[in-house]
Amino acid sequence: MPGGWADVGDAPAESAEREAWEEAGFRVKARKLIGVYDANRFTPLDLNHAYKLVFLCDVIDGEATPSNETSEVAFFAEDEIPALLSDRRTPLRIIGDAFSALSDPGIQAVFD
Repeated sequence: MPGGWADVGDAPAESAEREAWEEAGFRVKARKLIGVYDANRFTPLDLNHAYKLVFLCDVIDGEATPSNETSEVAFFAEDEIPALLSDRRTPLRIIGDAFSALSDPGIQAVFD
């Protein structure tokens, strides 16, 4: 899943949209907040305290394009998630929450 640090002054959804373009080659529009996750619950950070904000986005245009931050760009069904994903960067819990939000438009955002 594309992601990264927000730039100072950027709204959270704008940051997510920018990261999708920079890391995957897709112009997207954030549709819904999936969840707010305390990053330190997954991997303790030494110098910062960080939160992950995960958005459900609609693809507007573009094509799968790896970047200097991504080696490959692809979409996967829930039962096809590669075993080699970095659980430190994208825990399986977040992926599961994303699929739940996709399948149930009325589901509320999750948070720690």
